[in-house]
Amino acid sequence: MQSYTLFELNEFIRQVLSLNLPEPIWVRCELAQVKSSRGHFYLDLVQKREDDDGILAQGQAVLWQSNYRKLQQKLGLELNALLQEGIELQMLVQPEFHERYGLKFVIHDFEPAYTFGKL
Repeated sequence: MQSYTLFELNEFIRQVLSLNLPEPIWVRCELAQVKSSRGHFYLDLVQKREDDDGILAQGQAVLWQSNYRKLQQKLGLELNALLQEGIELQMLVQPEFHERYGLKFVIHDFEPAYTFGKL
């Protein structure tokens, strides 16, 4: 039976993810929680079941300060309206897997029409 160290397995997962998803992709989800620190935004994301509102999937995303500034210029006040807990979002993200910190989605863009069309 072959055995791997945790680092080896996580490194393999990182490589598989980066090879299979080399470009950012659009993802729909609900913003469960948002925290900011030093200009960066850390988002907890969920997808809920339609029948009982239970959590079907969850993940974490990060909006780096540099991307926040670019999006602020592009979206203006709409950006702050999008970063509210309970809002349904469509985001352009780059999935990244780090051997120590696990999976996260790096945010590149938002589609405000998706969110505001749901309100």
